[in-house]
Amino acid sequence: MTMRECATARVAASPETVFDLVTDPSRLPTWDRAITEVVETPEHLEPGSVWKIRLHALSQTWVSRSQVSAIDPVAGLFTYRSYADDGNPSFADWEWRVEPDQARFQGHGCSRTQSNYVLAKTPSREASAPSAS
Repeated sequence: MTMRECATARVAASPETVFDLVTDPSRLPTWDRAITEVVETPEHLEPGSVWKIRLHALSQTWVSRSQVSAIDPVAGLFTYRSYADDGNPSFADWEWRVEPDQARFQGHGCSRTQSNYVLAKTPSREASAPSAS
């Protein structure tokens, strides 16, 4: 099963503040109830950096590993691939874009767009594929 999703939110905060938040893996459990624990994080993010989280969905728990593909604070772009640590061939590609939204917030806000492409190759992961939020 493949799935593509995209969601945009407008935020009354600076693009720099929002980018710092979405590029902090330690904050993931505050956004996603399925993430029960951040297992491992790098000191700082750069292409190739890896972090691990523990997920619980559909009465199953597993560790997911994510690897940074691109991180560019000036362009407001952050991309990474997530996949299970247990050899499951399923994966999700994530893209975050943070852009100024000066018209809406009088020069002090931004828009945050999160897109994902999920390739769930096993039945148990197909049912628990993540959604954009």
